[in-house]
Amino acid sequence: MFLSKNIFANHSLTVMSVGTVTIEDGVMLKPEVGLFTVNHEPKNIRVIFTKEIHIKRNAWIGARVSILPGVTIGENAIVGRTDKVVGGVLAAGSSRCEAAIDKKLASNWNKAQVPMT
Repeated sequence: MFLSKNIFANHSLTVMSVGTVTIEDGVMLKPEVGLFTVNHEPKNIRVIFTKEIHIKRNAWIGARVSILPGVTIGENAIVGRTDKVVGGVLAAGSSRCEAAIDKKLASNWNKAQVPMT
């Protein structure tokens, strides 16, 4: 696990990091976020595989979000609460996302950033 500076992680953060997790500067993780770099092979549940999770600068991850193996969250991206990001890349300001996401995030993608005081 690689942590940069000025990261805020609220309570009950779960990190299952058999694979690599990289969290860059200024990332905010709200309550009960789960970062899971490991999963089971569907045809043989006794076999696991790992893929990196990379959360880039100033991303905001809402409460109870699950991020699964192989996901990159882009710089300044916002992921809404209770979403599950299962693959690809989520970029800030996008009108659509290459990642498969359980819930629509469009209402969150273009929110203005509010400075922390």
